[in-house]
Amino acid sequence: MFQQLFTEQEYRLPSDDIDPALKNQSDYCLKWAKGVYQLHVKDQGGIRYTKLQDIDLNRQYAEGRQPVEKYLDILCPKNAKGERKSYLDISTDILSIIPKFRSIVIGKFIQMEHDITANAVDENSGTERQNMKYRLWAKSKVQELLKPIDEIMKISDDPNDVKEILPRTVEELEMLQSIGAFKLKWEAGMEKLLKDAFYISKWDDTKVKLYEDIFDLGICATRDYTDKVTGKAKARYVDIKRLIVRHSNDHHYTNIDYAGEILDLTPNQIRVDAGEDIPAEQLNEIIRMYNDSNHLDFAFNESINELYEQHGNLDVKVLDLTWKTIDTIKGEWKTDSRGHRRFYNKPFDYVQKKSNNREVLVGKKQMVYKCKWIVGSNYVYDFGVEEDIIRKDLKTAELPFSIHRVSRKSMLDSIIPLEDNLQLAWLKFQNSLAKAAPGGIAVDVGALKNITNGKNKLEPLQLLEIRRQTGDLLFKSTTHHSQVINPNAGRPIIDLPGGAGSELDEHIKVMDFNIGMIRQITGINELMDATAPAPNTLVGTAEIAQQGTNNTLFNIYNSYRNVKENTASNLSLRIQNIIKYVDYKPYDPVVGNAMANVFKQGSQVAHSSYGIKLQLRPQEADRRSLLEKATFAFQQEKLSMSDYMYLEQEVKYGSIKMARIYMMYREDLYNQQKQAEAQANVEAQSQAIQQQQQQAAQMRMEENAQLSQNNINEMAARKDLDVEEYGAKHEMKKDQDNNQSENKVKENLFK
Repeated sequence: MFQQLFTEQEYRLPSDDIDPALKNQSDYCLKWAKGVYQLHVKDQGGIRYTKLQDIDLNRQYAEGRQPVEKYLDILCPKNAKGERKSYLDISTDILSIIPKFRSIVIGKFIQMEHDITANAVDENSGTERQNMKYRLWAKSKVQELLKPIDEIMKISDDPNDVKEILPRTVEELEMLQSIGAFKLKWEAGMEKLLKDAFYISKWDDTKVKLYEDIFDLGICATRDYTDKVTGKAKARYVDIKRLIVRHSNDHHYTNIDYAGEILDLTPNQIRVDAGEDIPAEQLNEIIRMYNDSNHLDFAFNESINELYEQHGNLDVKVLDLTWKTIDTIKGEWKTDSRGHRRFYNKPFDYVQKKSNNREVLVGKKQMVYKCKWIVGSNYVYDFGVEEDIIRKDLKTAELPFSIHRVSRKSMLDSIIPLEDNLQLAWLKFQNSLAKAAPGGIAVDVGALKNITNGKNKLEPLQLLEIRRQTGDLLFKSTTHHSQVINPNAGRPIIDLPGGAGSELDEHIKVMDFNIGMIRQITGINELMDATAPAPNTLVGTAEIAQQGTNNTLFNIYNSYRNVKENTASNLSLRIQNIIKYVDYKPYDPVVGNAMANVFKQGSQVAHSSYGIKLQLRPQEADRRSLLEKATFAFQQEKLSMSDYMYLEQEVKYGSIKMARIYMMYREDLYNQQKQAEAQANVEAQSQAIQQQQQQAAQMRMEENAQLSQNNINEMAARKDLDVEEYGAKHEMKKDQDNNQSENKVKENLFK
């Protein structure tokens, strides 16, 4: 529409170096809208105007609704009169395999859910995060000091207390920091706000459309905005066919200076949105203009109210445009006679006066302007500077669009030629099947003539009926003169095979080849496309095939992730603007009044940039696997009942990452306890051995002492015996000596 108008006349984009006050006027915004639309029509934008029909065609292919004329022009071209005449006996209904592969690709990614993590990147947040880290380390050390006292006083942990991971080493402390264990309150609050923003934006529906556009067109886009009804930040899907954007070689489109989209609005909607910007008479003229372009008759309408009533659903094209521009801001420092220095804002055309006590400052600030232009008219509304400009830093402004292009050629573009070949083979297959003759017989009628059953003469058809019913055949090969009827003839009936034969096989091979090529391009193999794989396929081979599919489709997933991350980043800045400068009450139910007030105060800690990342949410198989491992650990008494219940709750409803960390922590703690017990056992055994050795030594000492005492006693006893023996011997000798002396005395007496 209006293509000829914007190709014949020249519309240039206005200069940035003008008074910012003029940029808020309709003339400036109208020049921007017409200049951008002309670039779009002349194929100088990011989405080529002459290729818009290709977008519709790709979407028809994606749904299996491509026009059949393309194939009929090959099989049965039109004659000079534009008529199509053919002897083809086929059904021209499309039999497409693309929707199946498209559904598999999109279904694979739709099942992948993400958690949004927001990490404040300002200096104060980094300091606070370090403080949390050191406080946890101090708490761990204090608990180590209190542990012996708890053991003495027999104080045990309450199983109902919330489990907390306390690092025992510096390595564990650094590990907790690397996985994001030190989450600040405002970071958690921003994550809740973003989750709420995506929920009220119905992101699940947007997600499907984005993946469809990436597969079909190789590009997708969203737009963030502030809902005028709820006062909250939202995001919505942008149709690529309606997108108008500056051409860029950057896949992320981060260097564009304008972006907009074509909206289909009714006159009633325009009247409500425009208000006093477009008077009723001018809106009447616009409706008449679109009436002429849409071939509607307004001849009998006498008032604009009748126009609204009769044609209130007429689609009017409106360009909703945003663009970046540099505003020049002037100010002056002036020193009065008393030496007081004051600053004054000055207009754009201000010229510094010759004075030693004046200093003019000229600043440049990037701004975002907007307008809604009724295409083909000279009227704009809702124009001027954007109220809630999103800025990642003080110098630059961001457009409210998130765009990402995979490549200039989408995956669907790559498989369309194969789909065309497959469709042609299908049409030829139908024709061959329709023209295939059924199975029959060839009959030598001469051999079936003059056959009788003894009484009546049988006709050839009767003989054929007998053959069909009984399998028996009556015929004669000679005449009544015994002459051979046909020397070159064989059997009177020959079976004729039916069907198209090898022709059908060729068409089937062509279709199988093209389906195989589609699998090669998309990476969707038999293990993924619901085709039954070979029963002897090894598990390792199946895993390799699965990984090959993931590698091929990674660009599609990466494009979606980039768009969602950028959308979340813009929403985080927009939400902070709303809470700080507009009204924080809409977000009270989401994060609570206290946290909303933190953002409202606009401190350097709360009002900051956030590093937004998407973390892939674990699949059900991952949760089930971790829960099975926790159950096994519990059965092996590596986990207590309270630990297992905490892990079960965290796996099902919380963060599986924290569940893994806690399980690793408890397993490490269990191993340390086992090592301590083993060390204690070793020490106990050593002490027992030492005690045994000491007891043995003591026993040996006692035995030696007893032995020594026995020896002493024995020696004493021997000594006593020797003394007694010596005394006895001495007495005996004394007696003997006395006896001898007496004997000698007696002898002497007798002598």
